[in-house]
Amino acid sequence: MSPATTSTRLVAPGATKVQMAATVDPWRLFADAPGDRAVLWREPGTATVTVGIGAAAEITSHSPAVRFAEVAAGLSSTTGADSGSDRWFGGFSFDCGETPDDLWADHPCGALTLPVFTFDIDPTATTTCIVRGGDADAAHHLVAAIDPPMARRGTGAARAVEEDREAYTNLVTTALGEISAHRLEKVVLARRRTHHGPVDVAEVLAGLAARQPSCAIFAFRRGPRVFLGASPELLLAHDGAGHVTSAAVAGSRSRGRDDADDTLMAAELAADPKEVAEHAYVVDDLRRQLAAAGVRLDPPAVAEIRRLPGIQHLYTPVSGSLDPDSRHVIEILGALHPSPAVCGTPTAAARRFIRDHEGLDRGWYAGPVGWIDGRGAASFHVGLRSGVIDPGVGVTHLFAGAGIVAGSQPGSELTETDVKLDALGTALGS
Repeated sequence: MSPATTSTRLVAPGATKVQMAATVDPWRLFADAPGDRAVLWREPGTATVTVGIGAAAEITSHSPAVRFAEVAAGLSSTTGADSGSDRWFGGFSFDCGETPDDLWADHPCGALTLPVFTFDIDPTATTTCIVRGGDADAAHHLVAAIDPPMARRGTGAARAVEEDREAYTNLVTTALGEISAHRLEKVVLARRRTHHGPVDVAEVLAGLAARQPSCAIFAFRRGPRVFLGASPELLLAHDGAGHVTSAAVAGSRSRGRDDADDTLMAAELAADPKEVAEHAYVVDDLRRQLAAAGVRLDPPAVAEIRRLPGIQHLYTPVSGSLDPDSRHVIEILGALHPSPAVCGTPTAAARRFIRDHEGLDRGWYAGPVGWIDGRGAASFHVGLRSGVIDPGVGVTHLFAGAGIVAGSQPGSELTETDVKLDALGTALGS
């Protein structure tokens, strides 16, 4: 393990479970949490929201090439009789690029945090909190200290700036030249939109959760900044008993004006050779990488249409069972990242093009984010439809990308990224 990796158990064995009868606002609890470490997670299609506060232990890696192996080794060193209830939350960078941006200074190549307080908040049931290394009474104090739901701090109509639309279409044109020369088959190109204005993180999260019920809602505060979003794309889930699931989400169309128009656009998406080819790249890569990692694959599934607010995608689940001698779940996660859905094909050539031409430090955008527990159960999604909020200075940076293949049109790809950016921009009030 590299000296840059740390894995420190800071708490005594065992944990305290606290039950709370009071209704808890998870979005406000996260936004008002003290300190420089807080996490929030909501699985797609569920009501329960998990909020973690503080760091009882943390595993980090600053080594781009071996970040998944280092974090996996760190997790393995923490396992023990008391670790079954541990849930570690965090993420990994897209690439630890060669053009680092201070925006991501507190988000290393890989980081997982075991919170001191882990709240599971179900609006229809009693809230529970697992406390590690802290005073159980402090959990009640944290809930009592949050502002009431009506205390709004203002997510005003933010003004978009630093958005060079022409630069993005020029970048797509350059990529199409590489594709025409057969040096690339596909490359995913991202852009950034910056907003200035006051932002209430709690309101942003509540808005995302309400508008995106089928997405994973996530937020990670590290230092002064919060990385948050609503991801439609599962990268890897493990049930703790040997069954793994992933999903290909690639190929897009806008939503229609009404049900009939929506159905027509979905049919066009399913029949579009460019979109079908883009989706097939992702499915094939997922199946190949999972098989190489020792997963016994289930029979191939049929592509479906997955509808989200403002956009719809081709979607194909990929699943299988782990062999007993398979690698650590985090290492399998590393084998799947980056998928063609966020990078391109061939992977090495696409990654090199992104490094050389995109001019953007993606940080945790488009990287895996999620959680893993002491039994190996895990859920990691791709950090898409996301942004970084710095509440102290009132600046928000939003990220979105589009897959470029033969037949792509620069203007259409720009519009696709607009749709994705607007999904989060709406939650900002802009």
